[in-house]
Amino acid sequence: MFRLADEIDLEKYLYYYTSFETGAKYILPKMRLRFNSFKNTNDPRETKEWNFNLSISEGEHEKLPICVDFLSYQKKFTDLIKKRIKLLCFSRDYNPQNGEWKNYGLFGRGFMKPRMWAQYGDNHKGLCLIIDKKMFESELLAEEQIIGKYKSDYIEYRDYFEPNDLYAFKIDTKDIIKSNFKDVVNDRVKRYYKTMFFRKNIDWETETEYRYLLKNNIKNVYIDIKNCLKGVVLGLDFVLKKKRVIKKLLPNSITIAQLYYINQNYTVGPID
Repeated sequence: MFRLADEIDLEKYLYYYTSFETGAKYILPKMRLRFNSFKNTNDPRETKEWNFNLSISEGEHEKLPICVDFLSYQKKFTDLIKKRIKLLCFSRDYNPQNGEWKNYGLFGRGFMKPRMWAQYGDNHKGLCLIIDKKMFESELLAEEQIIGKYKSDYIEYRDYFEPNDLYAFKIDTKDIIKSNFKDVVNDRVKRYYKTMFFRKNIDWETETEYRYLLKNNIKNVYIDIKNCLKGVVLGLDFVLKKKRVIKKLLPNSITIAQLYYINQNYTVGPID
């Protein structure tokens, strides 16, 4: 059984922040989470248009007219990549700063992140779902629409590029000439998926994100969380009358707690 006082464990739990409306209307009634479109994230690095650079191979100058097709289809295939990619994004536990008061309170737990509550938890009026990571991944392996089609990893945060990163968005004319352009783009995704989908600017690093990436053409893909949901934490400003709604939606085996702020410290306690 999940205990709010469990020690920090970077691998054991996943944390999903959401608003009361989304949680009560779409997630908890059927106990499932939906993979969301890559194009609907809030990071410009992911939502803005990508441009692939065209490299002209030696001896291929006479075939330059191919550039016309490249420019005209570049946006089309970029959109195709992003349309097919779906994500489920979670936060996780983290190692708090060292200091005399390092172990004071519950800092380091994935449900104790003010920025996450502000951005994804409806400014502290929403809720945070606590998911058993190992059990969640067992559900993924049992889902026919997902088997063999997903990748997962921690997000890497950095504000610089390495030389190899540039190859992710570079296409050589010889690749297009000898192969279908769509196949070339898909090959780039397969070879450089970490550069494209598992990297964000360092400003986002306090999210400590763990991400599941799914590639398919199905519009809505859901994953059952009935067996892997272990707890729900309500935000600081969660409305009192809405607590009853959450309690009715959850079995007694699920831990429900309220987040509190006392003397410059976050803590949790049972709901009234």
